[in-house]
Amino acid sequence: MGDENLYLIANEELENNNKNQAMWIKALTLVGGDEEKAKHQYNLSLSLLVSP
Repeated sequence: MGDENLYLIANEELENNNKNQAMWIKALTLVGGDEEKAKHQYNLSLSLLVSP
């Protein structure tokens, strides 16, 4: 699976409010509670989690 697909998956999870709650809380914590920044962090975290 390419990086592009991972970003699509993360984006769909965010748009459909179907995100992994633990990853979302971690993303929010890492960016000091800023939800817009947390969306970018969530995308990055997902791509790092499933990349080989």
